[in-house]
Amino acid sequence: MKIRNTSIPSAGPWITEDEISLVSTAIREGWGKKMNMHIEQFIEEFSDFTQLKYCLPTAHCTDAIHLALVVCDIGPGDEVIVPDLTWVASVAPIEYVGATPVFVDVNTANICIDPDSFERAITKRTKAVIGVDLLGNMADWKKINKIAKKHNLIVFEDAAESLGATYRGQPAGNFGDISLFSFSGTKL
Repeated sequence: MKIRNTSIPSAGPWITEDEISLVSTAIREGWGKKMNMHIEQFIEEFSDFTQLKYCLPTAHCTDAIHLALVVCDIGPGDEVIVPDLTWVASVAPIEYVGATPVFVDVNTANICIDPDSFERAITKRTKAVIGVDLLGNMADWKKINKIAKKHNLIVFEDAAESLGATYRGQPAGNFGDISLFSFSGTKL
């Protein structure tokens, strides 16, 4: 049996006349005062979909996590707890700001951060937790937020892989002090 060398892309563009029309409109009309017309429309529609009041688009979720850590004054000497099953983008920004990532176990039922493991890992240097909603599964946000509140920790919800998922009737992104999403083809 001869095996063919075939690659299977994880995601590819699906371009219809609608997308071509939007690009054409942006090229023809998106100048000067109207240069942000599509971004502003995206912000409004995304905020409505996620039921979040504020939305700030960034180039990557990695950028969003980095920005969130900086805004929350997390840096050298601080620890940030993360699940041990995640993508590098959830952890690299912790290193960028000079903080220390602390890896904890995931719950086998949802493959998201285990609340008990999270609580056991908290030290006097712990400043935040980045819970990762993974493969459409969502963390036990009720327990995570209760633990975080008890220890006065900042909660980041990395909802990059769970856009459209819900937990207790609320959409992904509604459980962190700051929530982050991604539109990378591998996330959706």
